[in-house]
Amino acid sequence: MRDGIFPHKVMGTALFEVGQVLGARGNVGSKSLQTGGALYVHIERCSGETGRLRFLLRGFKLQNIQTLGRTSSPFYELYRKVERPTGATWISVYRSNVCRSDLSPLWQEANLDLEAVCNGDLDRAIKVIVWDHRKTGKHKHMGEFETTMRGFVEAKRDKETSELGFTLMKHDQNVGTIQVLQATLTESQRSSGSAGSNGASFARRPSSGSQRREPHRPEFVDYLSGGCQISLAVAIDFTASNGDPRQPGTPHYFHPPESKEWNDYEKAIFAVGSILAKYDSDQRFPVWGFGAKHSNVVRHCFQCGNEVEVEGVQGIMDAYRGVFRTPLTMSYPTKFTEVIQTAASYARHQQV
Repeated sequence: MRDGIFPHKVMGTALFEVGQVLGARGNVGSKSLQTGGALYVHIERCSGETGRLRFLLRGFKLQNIQTLGRTSSPFYELYRKVERPTGATWISVYRSNVCRSDLSPLWQEANLDLEAVCNGDLDRAIKVIVWDHRKTGKHKHMGEFETTMRGFVEAKRDKETSELGFTLMKHDQNVGTIQVLQATLTESQRSSGSAGSNGASFARRPSSGSQRREPHRPEFVDYLSGGCQISLAVAIDFTASNGDPRQPGTPHYFHPPESKEWNDYEKAIFAVGSILAKYDSDQRFPVWGFGAKHSNVVRHCFQCGNEVEVEGVQGIMDAYRGVFRTPLTMSYPTKFTEVIQTAASYARHQQV
């Protein structure tokens, strides 16, 4: 704060709905900012450990990449691996402090949320990259290594050689080592843990026998996160059991336009459709009806509207209202087997 005024300027805002992001391909949503550019959001389900990991890293005999008698000023970044439709990518989740002119740096202790670093999965791949700090922001790559959160907490000093933890590599060459002086997992959901000589504690894997955990039963979010594409299909009941649509109080009765009131089917289409439509990435939906008679033949599955697929929830509403401008009349019996078969065939076609 400075004179009661916040010094930073807003570059733009974006509002995301969870359903829209989960329904997008790769569970990635994007919004354009008012001032230019775009903001991307990726959603993942946390299904593993929760809590925090505190660790302390030290470099050992790092290779100097400075010239003219100067010494590198190293810092490291921690990256998590994220699967995208275009392939896996690495996202930076933590940056350490800079140790000025030091080839055996002792960085400050890090205290990270497991969900942010590895989505609660202790065996998920992470990457550590060490950089030589430059004032211009164009930092120079000094080396890197890959491991996991479990690898951090299990890392130990080799007492015989005193060689430290992880080998830092650059262009397939050893350019130094990184020691894990401390790695402690706290507040995690685990029934038991163990502590190593380096002060590390971590959750053990489930043992065989009676202690084995039951396999996780996939939930709706798991299917979406796993790449399952959701397509909304709508079927509307036009059987005579709904009553005469011209009579007030029946589900299909249309109120006068000036009342701005919807009938029961319009309310249901909007309420349910507005939620489910967010999970459909292309926002185009087939709309079918069943139980109406045309040319004295009962139709147990017919297309509503002029298009095979309508656009958005408003398109569903328009297709529904348009049925009452056709010669179709409500009839019996109530059979939706053909609708289910049509939806299944539609889904198979989409997979192909």
